[in-house]
Amino acid sequence: MDAKEIVNLAERNPVAREFFADLARRERNYRVTTVDRAATITGAERNEVEEMFRELETCGVGRYMNRRGRGKGRFIWSVSMINVGRAAFGEEADLEPFTEDLEIDEEEGGEDQEEGFVTHAFRLRPGEDPLEFSLPEDLTKEEARRLSRFISCLPFESGLDDDFDF
Repeated sequence: MDAKEIVNLAERNPVAREFFADLARRERNYRVTTVDRAATITGAERNEVEEMFRELETCGVGRYMNRRGRGKGRFIWSVSMINVGRAAFGEEADLEPFTEDLEIDEEEGGEDQEEGFVTHAFRLRPGEDPLEFSLPEDLTKEEARRLSRFISCLPFESGLDDDFDF
């Protein structure tokens, strides 16, 4: 794999440039980054992130798995994601495939997520993709109750039950 390809991708693709900037600031490597997570990081649309992941795959730094209908798309890193971010901006970076001594965060399956948060998925309706949201990993029962009360206020239907205790 050639770092020049990554630099070229960063120069011509603003979504990739934003994504690489985030990676370069990281302290932990992850084996997997979801399309949704990369879209959150970059502020880009899913299709733009998917295209970026396809281009990243041609750079030889990992593999893009598009799992439409079976889950979410994800990029599986074969090298350090941090080093890819650094290489994109011309820094010296080791782009060799993972070795046993590389420190990888395996928590939550090694999936990229915000520090101190856990990503949850909830299928609201059959046949639709699950909703995903991140909550603090130390969420308290009182915070969960407050969140539940907030969500109960969201429906646009008239005639809500008066059973809610706000």
